[in-house]
Amino acid sequence: KGRLIALEAHDHGHFTTVAFVPPGKTLKINAQTHRVGNIKIEAVDYLSGKTINGRSFADSVPLVGDKHWDTVTWKNHKTIGYKQNSAIMLRFKMEKAKIFGLEFV
Repeated sequence: KGRLIALEAHDHGHFTTVAFVPPGKTLKINAQTHRVGNIKIEAVDYLSGKTINGRSFADSVPLVGDKHWDTVTWKNHKTIGYKQNSAIMLRFKMEKAKIFGLEFV
């Protein structure tokens, strides 16, 4: 499954990526959670510092279980929703979870 190294939250954890221009509109994740764990992701516009509309933690569909390159989704969205060639940041909230990799398509 391509799982050599993971970013892990034994209990609760969070982190934010550096700003970057996504090479695709859809985010895929290789991750694993405990039965009572989950991962939520928020997309933020780098220039304004504001959450991209519909891509907040509240809109994030929690990732639970064994996710091998599953598409990250928000309530009514399967894409990140950023303006082309604009930098974004991703914020992550993790509970009893491991992230092995991210991919944009």
